[in-house]
Amino acid sequence: MRKQMKSTMFLRNITQIDFGYITNDGFLKGLSFNLSVEVTGSIETHEQVVVDFSTIKKDIKELVDSSSKGVDHKLLLPFHADSVEYIKSKEGYIGIITDSIQFEIPLNAITYIEDTSDIQKNLKSHLEQYLYRELKELHANLYAIECFLNVEEFSEIDNVNLGKFTYNHGLKNSSSWGCQNIGHGHLSWIEYKQIFYDEYSQYVLKTILNDVDNAIFIFNENILINDDENIIIKYSTIRGDFFASIKKSKYNIIIMNKETTIENILDYIVETYDLQNKLKGIDKIFISEGLSKGAMFTFKEKNER
Repeated sequence: MRKQMKSTMFLRNITQIDFGYITNDGFLKGLSFNLSVEVTGSIETHEQVVVDFSTIKKDIKELVDSSSKGVDHKLLLPFHADSVEYIKSKEGYIGIITDSIQFEIPLNAITYIEDTSDIQKNLKSHLEQYLYRELKELHANLYAIECFLNVEEFSEIDNVNLGKFTYNHGLKNSSSWGCQNIGHGHLSWIEYKQIFYDEYSQYVLKTILNDVDNAIFIFNENILINDDENIIIKYSTIRGDFFASIKKSKYNIIIMNKETTIENILDYIVETYDLQNKLKGIDKIFISEGLSKGAMFTFKEKNER
């Protein structure tokens, strides 16, 4: 009998995973990873491949994005953490309580992983087990899958990358099912095109990067209560109702008078920091939503906006 041959195929940066997560000590954070995989299996006899590249890429992306089991645009929760309490809520919902934040959100907005102490390591492990289990049902010839998560930003070569920041938000009015989740977040970057070096411009940009890091962006229309201690937000979407109570002393909260899309976040920054007048040697500013997409502002257009 002819020995069945096996091979390993690799797919790099298949998709970007944007998510929020509750740390083991009970804090909300946002993050993004690029996902690459190596898939090992026997070579099937007809096409002489393990799996067609476009097929396996589509399968993996669908599993990562899955509304029931996936991780993209979800709030990831640790199975066992003394600082996090889970309570039974109304049907189809979960209550999440920590010392700094409380949620009541649809079950379709959360995914459990073993723990979040080392989020990169534990999300990698979770994805490998989940993807192998699901892909094996689709492709019986698979032996193993290994996942790789990186935070490489996709930026223009000629631009200056100022650095990365994390944030959380939820978009009530988004047509994207995932973006409606009140607990999701991103690892993002600020980048700019420099015409000439200006020390004050660099100072302003670095101040902005520091000010938006670890922020929770909130649309003021969603606020129920905003007192000295807590800010409470609630909104309804086609996927369900979202509620959060946030301790103001624990988080960097930024309230906007428009929906917290990346376009509006960029406009908020340009206006709040008076960048039209303060940035002298900068032609364009870019702010990403995650690692590979975002919004840009061209200062040549300042008289047209």
